[in-house]
Amino acid sequence: MRTDSLSRRTDPADQFENHEPAASPRIGAAGVLFRSVGIALIPAVVMLVPTELLDRAPAICLFRLLLGMECPGCGMTRAVSAVLHGDLARAFAYNRGIVVVFPLLVLAWSASLRASWNRLTVPAARHR
Repeated sequence: MRTDSLSRRTDPADQFENHEPAASPRIGAAGVLFRSVGIALIPAVVMLVPTELLDRAPAICLFRLLLGMECPGCGMTRAVSAVLHGDLARAFAYNRGIVVVFPLLVLAWSASLRASWNRLTVPAARHR
């Protein structure tokens, strides 16, 4: 009697119970610490690049290169750089969407940093 995978019924939640996510392999505490420090330094690295350097750089927007028009995201990299350098008026001039995008980037960055930090601290608490 042959059974195929479609005939077996299982609860989808069972496959995630007591398993590490497939996308994030187990790494040691040093690796998690290195990742946490890397995530924490992202804004500092962006601040080291002057916005003027980004002004002189060639366009990398595929939409703009192919169609010759600016996409809704054009200027966002320069706008983020301007915000991190404290120039809000210039950031708004580059792309008005920075008002929405920057707070979302800060939330994503802080959530990533928090998740990385939790991976460093939570396993130690589990083994008590």
